[in-house]
Amino acid sequence: MFYYVVRLREDVIALVSETMELVPEDLVDAVAASPDRAWLDTPEADAASTWYNAGYLSTGYLRVAPSIRFWRTVVGGADTVTVAWEHEPDPEGLIEFVGPSAGQVAMPTNEFLAAVTELDRALLAAMDQRISEL
Repeated sequence: MFYYVVRLREDVIALVSETMELVPEDLVDAVAASPDRAWLDTPEADAASTWYNAGYLSTGYLRVAPSIRFWRTVVGGADTVTVAWEHEPDPEGLIEFVGPSAGQVAMPTNEFLAAVTELDRALLAAMDQRISEL
């Protein structure tokens, strides 16, 4: 269990630098496309694929891993990070996710960074406490 928590922390921290790269305004629609990748046959695909793929959170080490993608845009003065997710149900019914199987949420970039910082601090504090108890 400890491995998964530490791995998530490391992957989120690594992803933040990728997420902070602004998506060029002319690629926003392509990058924001549904995780089904339906836009890959459009002329924008080559340019957008770099931005599209850079924002994936690595979850391949998880069983029935969700697909989680982040990207940052500045449109009309609004500096925003968007998080999109999609997950398939566990065929064995052992793992369940709370919430819809697909969706996305956008938040101001400063709130995203504050949440990542808080997650990092909380995880480190919890790990430190657990180690102290052992």
